[in-house]
Amino acid sequence: MTYATDELNLLFSELETPNIDAIALPSSRLQEAANLSAQVTERSQQWQAYLNALALFGFEAWLEERAPDVRLDRADASVFAPFQSGAITATLGITVNQFRVCLIPIDSEPSNLVSFDRIIVETAEYLPHFYVLVEINEEQEQVIIKGWLRADLLLARQSELRLGTDWKYDVPLAWFDDDCDNLLLYWRCASPSAIALPNLAIETNRDRLAWLQLLTQPAINTAQWLQEEWQAIVNDLTWVLLPPVASASGLRSAGISGAIAVPSNNRSPFAELETILTAIERTGIRLPSNARAAYQDFDLGEYPLRLYAVIGSEQENDGEIAWSLLAILGKATDRALPADLILRIFDLTGVLVERQLEAQGAYLFAQVEGTPEERFLVTASLADGTSRSLPPFSFQAE
Repeated sequence: MTYATDELNLLFSELETPNIDAIALPSSRLQEAANLSAQVTERSQQWQAYLNALALFGFEAWLEERAPDVRLDRADASVFAPFQSGAITATLGITVNQFRVCLIPIDSEPSNLVSFDRIIVETAEYLPHFYVLVEINEEQEQVIIKGWLRADLLLARQSELRLGTDWKYDVPLAWFDDDCDNLLLYWRCASPSAIALPNLAIETNRDRLAWLQLLTQPAINTAQWLQEEWQAIVNDLTWVLLPPVASASGLRSAGISGAIAVPSNNRSPFAELETILTAIERTGIRLPSNARAAYQDFDLGEYPLRLYAVIGSEQENDGEIAWSLLAILGKATDRALPADLILRIFDLTGVLVERQLEAQGAYLFAQVEGTPEERFLVTASLADGTSRSLPPFSFQAE
């Protein structure tokens, strides 16, 4: 009898013990999350959008079970906005008793670090009062609320974190409080004013979209354009790299821009670029001696356009690397450019350069300079709001 009992105990110990903290997700919620992710046009972001939606639905069910007396407002939740629902590895735009809450979905076997997008730490619109970890076990259709962290405490220790080249912070899991009763106590007994958050600048709609793209979209590492293996990399990104451009050396200060008129005559892109650069250099712009250029054709509404990107780098007196981006926007066919065409270059501070077409047949150009930690976003737009952004440009040398 003892032997049989021992066998049974061993058998039960080998079975997976259900987690009493797990919240089951009904099939209707799984389907709703799938439907929301299907609305995301960027296929690479659909899975993240799905996880973000599951995090919200699981958190909502947990609140209903543990604290039905607190009020959850999810009307502005990011999962319902297809352009950003999968762009950030978090669910934003929800409040609990007026506290702003950011849900971070994590794997059912999490590491000791939690990945935070820079945008949920450094922007006023997305900075919450609390970050809440939501462990997702998609196969078992369950979620678990794993822990929470006050945003002001995170910011107080931000200097201990390193910003990765993917513009994410790895936050130690040990910083999170795993006692969620304390979190519920905050929501029941405290007010948002009890948590002091910094007065960060609020972005305009246009700048907010640029922020999202700069912080979440994979960047083109233009430093690879200077290396021998550039061809496969550039082809994958639909850019066509051109032979080295001949130019005088010397970076100029950021923000140089203008418009020039250069006849096209149906020349090759390289010959066209050489003519454009000759005209641009008369305005005072000088390119680094290692400058390389690539171009991409795209449509802006009904207008076929071509963007040349000329990049280069130099080592400054203090040993630091400075790199420059010269963006040249023109037509890709014989069709005239729209008179209201606008070229903009953004960084995280907002618009660095903005130029509007001044003459038919002209090219718009703008040059900016930065450090390897900076990214730039180039957009082409029309007065009616039609806009097209290229993936962010970065310069991450080996």
